[in-house]
This record gives sequence, structure tokens and C-alpha cells, in this order.
Amino acid sequence: MEDPVNISPWIPLNPRELNQPIIEDTQGITVTTYTSPYDVPEAVRGYRDMNSNLCTIEFKYMGGKEPLKPETENDTTLWIGRKSGRLYRIELGQEANQQLQRYGLAGVNEVKSEVDRAIDLLTETPRLPLRKDNYEIAKKVLNYNVELFERFL
Repeated sequence: MEDPVNISPWIPLNPRELNQPIIEDTQGITVTTYTSPYDVPEAVRGYRDMNSNLCTIEFKYMGGKEPLKPETENDTTLWIGRKSGRLYRIELGQEANQQLQRYGLAGVNEVKSEVDRAIDLLTETPRLPLRKDNYEIAKKVLNYNVELFERFL
């Protein structure tokens, strides 16, 4: 019997590569900062649930799991840590799934663009703690790991 949820193994990420310095000039003083290591994902994976036909991308962080709350933007549901505000999971809705099924690899760019737009809306929503860096790193991970989307085909 086929497993209804085809969960792929975690793909390890290089936190040092993802956590690039942010250099700002403030009143003539150059300040270099980094994103908290707790906000940089250690691993990512993608899978399709054959029962619900939902495609899911998950991020794993140092410090373990926490309760999540959903935020839906168009056809994409983003699962955010209740306390940390980190992006833990992305669920692609039916429209995105149909796009991938209909167009295959040609549809991946459109679906990635939709996910990027949903993440951008998170960035624009006022929230504490601020997690803009975490969301930008998540977008970078998705752009460099196309195989996550290929698993959905």
C-alpha cells in the first residue's frame, strides 16, 4: 500500500551561507548585523499529501518546534510560530497544485512567485517580534532548492 503522505527527508542547509551580514550606515557609523541563528533554518523539505492533494514545504530551526498559527494569503497558507513569528510551513492550495499538475516544471516559477508574494505580505504586516530577515531567508531557500517543487509533480 502506498504511503498517502510522501514525506521527503530533510535537506540540510548551510546557515552560514544563508546568514549574510547586513551592513547599514547610520549617521556616518557603519553597523554590521546578522540574523539571529534561531531565525535561520537548518533544513527544509517538501512533500505532497495524496489524500488532501496539498503540497507542503517545511522549515526546521535550531531550538525545536512551537505552536503554530495559520496565515492565509490567496491560495497559500503560511504557518507561523505563535511566539517567535518564524515561518515553519507553507501549504500550497488547490490552484497552485493544479498549476503544477497542468504545466509541470513550467508551472514551478509561477507557483514560486505566488509563494514569494505571500511571504512578502507577511513582511508588510506589522508584528512583534519582527521577522523580516527570517522571511527573506525562507524565500532565498525556496529559490535555491527547486527540487522541493519538483517533488510535487
